[in-house]
Amino acid sequence: MSGGEAHGGGRARVGSVPDPHALPEILAALEANSREIEDFFGGLPNEAFFSGDEQHWGPAHHLSHLSIAHRRVGRGLSTPAKLPRHESARSRTFDQMREAYRARLAQVPPEQLRPNPLPPSIEPGASQRALVDEYRDAAAAMRAAATAWSEDDCDSRAMPHPILGWLSAREMLFFFVHHDRLHLENVRGRLGPG
Repeated sequence: MSGGEAHGGGRARVGSVPDPHALPEILAALEANSREIEDFFGGLPNEAFFSGDEQHWGPAHHLSHLSIAHRRVGRGLSTPAKLPRHESARSRTFDQMREAYRARLAQVPPEQLRPNPLPPSIEPGASQRALVDEYRDAAAAMRAAATAWSEDDCDSRAMPHPILGWLSAREMLFFFVHHDRLHLENVRGRLGPG
C-alpha cells in the first residue's frame, strides 16, 4: 500500500512535489522547499532582505521565524520517546491539515495573531548569508531528526502547535511543508516582480 493510500485522499501537488503522505515523500517536499527558500532569500538584494521591522516583517524576519520553528520542532523530533501518544494514532491528509490550519487562522482574532508565538530574532550586525545558513542548518536538522521515525510513530506520537493544538508528528511535518511555502509566497508577493 502506498503512503497516499494509507492516509487517504487524492494526490494533489505541493509546489513541484506530489502531495506528500509517506515520510520519504514528506522529507522530499521539505527538502525541495528548503532549497527554494535558500536560493530565493539568498539571492535578494541586501537592502530588500533587511527591509521591514518587527511590526512589518521583511524577508529577514520571515527567514528567522522559519529557522526558529524548524529548530524547535527538530528538537522534539529528535526525542520521540518524550513525546506523548497521539489521541487517535491517525493522521489527517496533507490537504485536511492545510484546510484545518486555514480554517483555524480565519477564526483567530487578529490581535491574537499579531504576537507570534515564535517571533523572529535578528541580532545586530547579522548578515544575510548567516541567516540563510542558519535556516539551512535548522531545516536540515529537522529533516534529519525525522528520518529516524517509523511511519507508525509519525501517526502515534503528538506534538503541540500554537494554533492547531496537538498534531500527530506526520501532521506537524505536513504543516511545515505548507508553512514554509506560505512564508516564501508571502515574501514574494510583498516584494513584487523582481
